[in-house]
Amino acid sequence: MRRIALFALALALAFSGCGPKPLGDVTVDRENSFLSDFTVEGGQVLMACHIKLKNACAEDRWVELRARSPGDVIGGLLASPELSSPERFLVPANGSAAYEVTFVGKHGRGERKLNRLLPDITVIDAK
Repeated sequence: MRRIALFALALALAFSGCGPKPLGDVTVDRENSFLSDFTVEGGQVLMACHIKLKNACAEDRWVELRARSPGDVIGGLLASPELSSPERFLVPANGSAAYEVTFVGKHGRGERKLNRLLPDITVIDAK
């Protein structure tokens, strides 16, 4: 029984580092970021956003952005709250950078966005 418990613990520790992790030193400056527009094309929703990123780290960072918009699922615009952006972004050390970012999600049944708020954005290390 003890071997099974140790094996389970080892397995949990081995997989705890898997997958992308949010970065704490690179953040979205929400006061200077905004949703520009959205369109529905070919079964996808494209959300164009102006995103300003701030880096509190002493080295340049390459990051990816992921987003969630659960309110747009409730309103019918999105089939799933998950939004992705295939791009990578460079944020200079102890500085900031602004980018035009397009998030893509699966279209639901509606054509209207309930509000003009940014989706919830997570910054991921793009190493």
